[in-house]
Amino acid sequence: MRSSGPGGQSVNMSDSKVQLSFNFNDADWLPEPVKAKMRQLFKKRVSKSGEFAVKCQVTSSQIENTALAVQMIRDSIEQAQRAIKDDEREANKIDNREWVIEKMKKTEEGVKRLEKKAEAIKKIKQDRKMKNRENKWRD
Repeated sequence: MRSSGPGGQSVNMSDSKVQLSFNFNDADWLPEPVKAKMRQLFKKRVSKSGEFAVKCQVTSSQIENTALAVQMIRDSIEQAQRAIKDDEREANKIDNREWVIEKMKKTEEGVKRLEKKAEAIKKIKQDRKMKNRENKWRD
């Protein structure tokens, strides 16, 4: 495939542009979650039939462009795998408050402190209810 762009005297003389593609449906070596994530991340590079395509015309050598295109495919797959791991980590992540509570539950002293806090919160809520009731009677 011919590269586009300026070329001087040797314009349109060398076919150095490379376009590599593979079909997701035929790629048994690629796990389904990675395929799905790649379809999501690289919408413009995936055709309706499931072809993932990469073009490269960086250098004037077709061999180097082929190597770069293969590396681009590898990088895309690795990016999808990292995105899956990040999604899993985010899904399993707990709130800081919950983490502190879980940590406190592991010791007897922590459990006692949690019980005291719960009682204090109950008392505050009851006091607020009483104040609201008093204010309603006044109106």
